[in-house]
Formats: sequence, structure tokens, C-alpha cells
Amino acid sequence: KFSLLFLNKDEDRRINISINTYDENGNQIIPENNTRLETSFVSLTGRTCSQYLENENNILMAFVSNKNNYFSNILYLQKIDQSGNLLYAKEGRYLKSYGSYGEIRDIVINNNGFVFVSYYFSQDNSLKCDVFNQNGEFVKTYILDYESDCFCSVQHKLTTDGILIGLFNRNTETIKIYKINENEFLWESPISIELSDTMSLEFQLT
Repeated sequence: KFSLLFLNKDEDRRINISINTYDENGNQIIPENNTRLETSFVSLTGRTCSQYLENENNILMAFVSNKNNYFSNILYLQKIDQSGNLLYAKEGRYLKSYGSYGEIRDIVINNNGFVFVSYYFSQDNSLKCDVFNQNGEFVKTYILDYESDCFCSVQHKLTTDGILIGLFNRNTETIKIYKINENEFLWESPISIELSDTMSLEFQLT
């Protein structure tokens, strides 16, 4: 089975999440029509990430809400089954408010349900990654890069034993790729590629 999550805007301009679930032949099985979840405060412009947890047969979803404040960047966690039933409280589990000092660049959830949030931290001009477990508890912070800026872009790729996190720092014209899990760096040092003439460069981990 696989599921699709959608963002929908109501007449009152609130953003809701709905879900459709299909079998391996592409036939919609749960529900007959997409089910709107009770979560009604997702930011349309914020990051949203979901991951199917095979050992629990449900979906873990992390999303940013601005709660009518553009600069709040509040991060929440929600668990649902493939019928769209909420398994946490209505408004999800609060993780962290990044305020105006932490601009979220990427969110990824691994197969064990740990949430990785990459963000630009303006107070020391760095790029960091916070890790939370599926109960919303903080685990640790990775420092990925210094001399960063608000235009630094981040990509990720799940592997069988960890996550590749790649970043492009336009200030230093450098791409760095780290391999981490919820506990530690898995490579002694990152792959580092220095570039030149990169004003419009983007990259993708595949």
C-alpha cells in the first residue's frame, strides 16, 4: 500500500491535510474519498515531511505551522494510520519553535521514526540539524557548517543505515555531504567539493 498526503485550503483560508491510500495496483482502498485530518494549522509555505513506519503500519508526519505568525516556524509531529485516523492529540506533538532565528531548510524522517530538521541558525551564522524521536523528545543537535547564510540549500537521501545530508554553501562555494543517524556521524569527515562560478547552482542527492 501507499498513501498520498495533500494540503487543502478551506473557505476560511485554513490549511488542512487529507489522505488517500492505494494498493500496489493503484486502486484506492482507504477511504473511498480522501479523508481530511483534524490538523488544521499547517503552514502552506512551510516544510512538510512524512514517513511510513513499516513496523507500526502507520505514518509519521512532521510539519511547520506559523500559527498566523509568519516568523514563528513552529514544528509539530503527527502520527496517523492509513485510514487517516489521528494517533496523537488533535494538534500533534510540539517539537520546537524556531522563531525568526532558525530558518528551516529541510525535514526528513528515517525508518525508525526519528525526525531530522536542518536549519540556518542566524545567531552564529551556522547550519545545524536537530534530531527528535517520534514522541517529540529532543535527542541531539548536529553542527553541519559555519560561514553559512540564509541562501544555503540542503538536500537529503535515506540509506539503509543512515541519512545523507548534503548542503551547498554559497558563501564558501562548497558542497558538503554528511552521513548521519540519530546517534552519530557515520563518516569520519564529510565529502567536500569546492566549486567556482556558482551563483545559480542547485544540486540533488539521488
